[in-house]
Amino acid sequence: MLFQSKYAPFDGVTSACRCNQELLLRESETSEYPVPVIDNALCNGCGLCVRVCPDDALSIVNGVAKVVHPEACGYEGYCERACPVQGITRFFQIIFDQ
Repeated sequence: MLFQSKYAPFDGVTSACRCNQELLLRESETSEYPVPVIDNALCNGCGLCVRVCPDDALSIVNGVAKVVHPEACGYEGYCERACPVQGITRFFQIIFDQ
């Protein structure tokens, strides 16, 4: 089994993702780049994710983190690991080798 960090889970695949699946699917439909999903209900606006992002893809907007430059996001995961409230999740696609 291979894991590919790209797109939202497909129908019929159970996701182990801790994020809000509806938010995940909505985000993936509106963005052509695979970017982190930020749960605004959890985000406390601390800015740690913004500071650790090597691509300057994130910013604090109206007190919460936002992906303001999705095309710049290198998808390294620093933001996800730095978030003290686990409010950032990177989605993935599971590919089964036949």
